[in-house]
Amino acid sequence: MGLRSRLTAFALVLLSCRAKSVEHPTAVPGRGYRILSPKQLEEGRKLPALVVLHAFDTSAQTQAGYFDVDRVFLSRSFFVVLPEGKIDPDGHRFWNATDACCDQHGARPDDVGYLDAVLDDALARYPIDPSRVFFTGVSNGGFMAQRYACDRAERVRGFASVSGALWEDLAKCAPSKPVAALLIHGDADEIVRYDGGTSLIGTSARYPAAPVAAQFWATRAGATGRATTRLTEDTEAQTFTGGTAPVELWTLRGGGHSIPRSAGLPKRIAEFFERVR
Repeated sequence: MGLRSRLTAFALVLLSCRAKSVEHPTAVPGRGYRILSPKQLEEGRKLPALVVLHAFDTSAQTQAGYFDVDRVFLSRSFFVVLPEGKIDPDGHRFWNATDACCDQHGARPDDVGYLDAVLDDALARYPIDPSRVFFTGVSNGGFMAQRYACDRAERVRGFASVSGALWEDLAKCAPSKPVAALLIHGDADEIVRYDGGTSLIGTSARYPAAPVAAQFWATRAGATGRATTRLTEDTEAQTFTGGTAPVELWTLRGGGHSIPRSAGLPKRIAEFFERVR
């Protein structure tokens, strides 16, 4: 099965985002973004923002539906920022996150720089609290959420990576401060494997296991202990305790790459962010 079909084989019923979006350019030529605003804005009050990073060969609009942003995040007074990855020569939209995912043609777009420009523009236009900017993404978007937290921790209050991964060489991730981290992964994922695996773009690069990435973020936060609880019948939550930023790993037993949003996942992610904001 090819990369496109493997990474887009999400068995999901995706909702269309019903909120009106506004499109803006950025300082990066040819690369803009869209933003959704909460209905209730109060003069002088700054609100949190959620940056949604799409999966390989999908779009920001589709991913906004997956995270149910209008009912879950806009209703909680989050701005929702929707950037778009570059389109490769095969017509696939992607993020240049790590050497394992997903710049399969070696174009090397500076996606960290692009996301910097998106945030700079959004913060200049809207009453967004720069200390409460959160990221989330699925698959390639989950890789990119972790990559941005590695490089720009000072701009990230927290992230939720769904079926994503980190650099295999953890030395490439040097966050300037602790970041609240939520990693969500199915232990039967055959595309981005829970126990780590080889590049999704046909190179020899690898990515680490989900527990390794979780431990990395926990160590950076200074966590000294851990506790395991049952979040749902099929989901085990490992919480790293004693640190300056919350870090959790949610393992879906028997779960594959297509983690169903219908299981209340967007709401649970929002609740995690609200605990740290």
